[in-house]
Amino acid sequence: MKRSLWLLIGCVGILSLGMAHAAPLITSETMQLCLDEETGTVALYATGQDTALVKDLALGTVWLPGEDSPRALAKSGFPGMQTEALPNRLNLTLPYGDGGKSFFLSLALEGDTLYTAFADQPVQALWVQEDRLPQGPETLALMQAPPLFREVCILPGLVALNAGEEGHLVLPHYEGSLVNFASGLKENRDFALFENAGFTMPFWGVCRPENTVFCLVDYLYTRVRYEAQPERLHLSPLFQNDPYHHPIRMQFRFLGQGKGYLDLAKTYRDYLAERGELPSLVEKLKQKPQLIHLLEGANIKFPIYMKHEQRPDAEGRTPPAHVYNYQRFEDVVAWLDGMPEVDRLMAVWWGWGKEGYDRLHPDFLPPNPELGGEQVFVEMTQKIKAKGLSVGFHDNYTDIYEAAPSYEDGAHCTVGSNGNPLRGGFWAGGQCWLLCSTPGLQFAQRNFAQMKDYGLDACFIDVLTAAPLFDCYSPEHPHSKWGDMKNKRAMMELAARYFGVFGTEHGFSWGADLCDYFEGITVMPDARESWQASFGTSIPLFAAIYHDAIVQYPHQGGTVHPSRPLRFLRNLRAGGACYYNVVGKEMNDPTWRRYFKLTYRVSSNTIQRTWRTVLTDHAFLNPEKTVEACRYGQHILIVINQSDQECEVEVGQDILGTRVQTSLVLAPHGFLVATPDYAALQGRRWGTIEMEAHGWYEMTPVREEASSQSIRFDQAREYQVRPITEEN
Repeated sequence: MKRSLWLLIGCVGILSLGMAHAAPLITSETMQLCLDEETGTVALYATGQDTALVKDLALGTVWLPGEDSPRALAKSGFPGMQTEALPNRLNLTLPYGDGGKSFFLSLALEGDTLYTAFADQPVQALWVQEDRLPQGPETLALMQAPPLFREVCILPGLVALNAGEEGHLVLPHYEGSLVNFASGLKENRDFALFENAGFTMPFWGVCRPENTVFCLVDYLYTRVRYEAQPERLHLSPLFQNDPYHHPIRMQFRFLGQGKGYLDLAKTYRDYLAERGELPSLVEKLKQKPQLIHLLEGANIKFPIYMKHEQRPDAEGRTPPAHVYNYQRFEDVVAWLDGMPEVDRLMAVWWGWGKEGYDRLHPDFLPPNPELGGEQVFVEMTQKIKAKGLSVGFHDNYTDIYEAAPSYEDGAHCTVGSNGNPLRGGFWAGGQCWLLCSTPGLQFAQRNFAQMKDYGLDACFIDVLTAAPLFDCYSPEHPHSKWGDMKNKRAMMELAARYFGVFGTEHGFSWGADLCDYFEGITVMPDARESWQASFGTSIPLFAAIYHDAIVQYPHQGGTVHPSRPLRFLRNLRAGGACYYNVVGKEMNDPTWRRYFKLTYRVSSNTIQRTWRTVLTDHAFLNPEKTVEACRYGQHILIVINQSDQECEVEVGQDILGTRVQTSLVLAPHGFLVATPDYAALQGRRWGTIEMEAHGWYEMTPVREEASSQSIRFDQAREYQVRPITEEN
């Protein structure tokens, strides 16, 4: 009691020096917050502790339209500011301009959580759970209404790391990233929420030995700025105007000492579960039995055809298009005939449309006439399904090409705030434009209805969750980012109704409940483009949240291949699900076929044992961070060596509640997968099991236990060890 009283008096006294009245203060069971109204700074203390969690922390700024610089959230920026202090909540009124206009900011403490909310109306609920997707048509007037502000920044210095402090910033960039001063990332960078090279999930944080802070945002128009200063690294939230004027809501949870990035993942996972936004793969499998092919097998795309337009040369002449005849529909069936050991597989037709990959969208039907058209396509689809496999297709409703009959002088394009259609990339079909999701949903309905009798049971829609959410200013089909999300979620539901299993590119949390798999959220270790690469140190954060809810893969440009061994290792780290492209030139390549059979054997055995749980532990085992250990559930261990040198490490395992250290010697780019009833090793030693040379080995217990729940992969039992070969 004496210490708490001292803190209260000390906090108020320090912040009120030179002021006519005491600084407003609010409390919870675990924290106290003091506000200096003049400067707009706060100090936050843990109850019963003399040292501040944070001090001299700026509330933030508001940048109003027509003004040259932002205003501080303080009396210095808003001279008429008024403060209402309640026991655990501060309500600030910030008058500005003429006509009685005001902004409203609330700060509140509940337990170990600090809530903030900012709006143009008094904020009642600090957090909401209602569906914000538009219930009716959106209007151009809504989209063109003058913005309330240019930018708002709230508590920009709360998630920060000081020079000399141990720890790291945590970013949900792709599958997850860590950043600290050793990362050497000295340039500022903005990460937009729900964009391909931005954040995949709406949280971020900082882990320090003395305290870990988790920040969650409930506002779609958000960017997070990584600011690299000589003495301090920040993750600062920046908010743009929402046409619907939804309040900007954030919460900061102080998780305490000794917490790491997996604790941030668990905090977000618990939050999703509380909101009912975390359906499991078990539940999805009940609705879509063909999903078993991803949970016990592999995802393979079979490229068929691509006619790639060329850019004009220096003299303005356009060279002829490059034509790639990868293979015929019949070739895919013939290859699968020669792979009897592949009993779980989702085969995806890729570049199968009228003029091949990335051309004529959204008018790609019918299947390529030069290769037999609809008749041969459906016949080969049925033959693959007759093998007991699943068959899907690659599609796109974000790009539209000028050569497509539906282009209609850009009538269906997404329109920017300047009234011009938004240009996309230059792909196989040449210059593409961005198709608005409102007509895009209509085109999907048209095409899916035409394809309903093709026999397909899976659908992959390219770019759907790789492209950002857009505002569209078209007079005919305007919508906000909220409307874009509504359309894209409706497209996911439509595809699932027609075909069953649904996947899309990259992947964001706002679609995870409706998607069965994401391609591109797993970082490619050999990415050619900087925006596809990791930022800082890559970690399997996504697998700690969603592994039992959605299957994750790398991008189609980073599929498993013998010339890129790191790709297979990253698939193992993410739980084992593997993704391949199979083209004609590789079907009969002995090196490729052998590698495919080896990796398929290990990955299919791994994913079928991990998909019911999430990643529960992760560690780097050497200073170079090239050797990593992951645990899924309690008893599944995966270790990968990403270096080109043999490595010897000690790995901890939990065996019957006891921590056991096991010696492990892995081959260059080698691995260990250890589960209760199966193990795979590329190396020459695991504990007491010694090999004569590096190779790919499988191990299974000699005697089966009565209950799989009682099996532990300890070193005291006997194992049958055998090399993995093409024959077995």
